[in-house]
Amino acid sequence: MSHPAFELWLIGVMASLGGTSELLDHAMYMLLFNDFLKGVPFATALFLLWTVPRTQQMDTEREVVLLILCATTLSLMIGRAIQGLIDSPRPLMVPEVAAMYPPIFHEYRLDWNAFPSDHMALYLAVAFGVFLVRRALGTALIVWCLVGVGFPRLYAGYHYPIDILGGMAVAAASLALVWFMRGWLRPWLR
Repeated sequence: MSHPAFELWLIGVMASLGGTSELLDHAMYMLLFNDFLKGVPFATALFLLWTVPRTQQMDTEREVVLLILCATTLSLMIGRAIQGLIDSPRPLMVPEVAAMYPPIFHEYRLDWNAFPSDHMALYLAVAFGVFLVRRALGTALIVWCLVGVGFPRLYAGYHYPIDILGGMAVAAASLALVWFMRGWLRPWLR
C-alpha cells in the first residue's frame, strides 16, 4: 500500500516528537504496552451499562451491551480479514521510515499488516456503541480512544494515519450493521 505525501509528512512530524521528551516517550510506551490502561475504561463503561442502567431503560441498556459485544467481535473479524487482503507494513517495518523513530520503539516487530488498526476497530466499536445510549460517557471513550489508544500507535510508528482511520471506519460499519440487525438479533440476546 503506497502512502500519500501528506501522510508521510505527518508520520515524519510524529516521529520527530519521539526522543524529545523522556517523559512523553515513557508515557507513550506505557499506553502501548499496558493493556490495563488501554482497556479498563471501555470494560468499566460496559460494566456500568450492565450493572447500573437507567431504571426506565434497564433491558434496553443491557441489550445494547450485548449488541456492542457483537459489533466488537464483528469489527475484529472484519479488520483481520482486511489485514489479510491488503499489504500494508507497519511504519517500523519500513527501514527508511523506521529510521525516523527513536530506538525505544524499535523493539516492536510484528510482521502482520497495519491496515486497519485492530486496536481502533476494537475500542471504537465499544465507544461508538456506548455513545448511542450515554452521550457523555461515549464521548469520553471516543476521546480516550483517540488520545490514549490511537495517538500512541502513531507516535511510536505502529500505524500510519490511514490505518487509524480505517480502524475507525471498520468500527463504525460493524456497529451500524449490528445496530441495523438488532431486531433480528434480539431473540438471541435475551
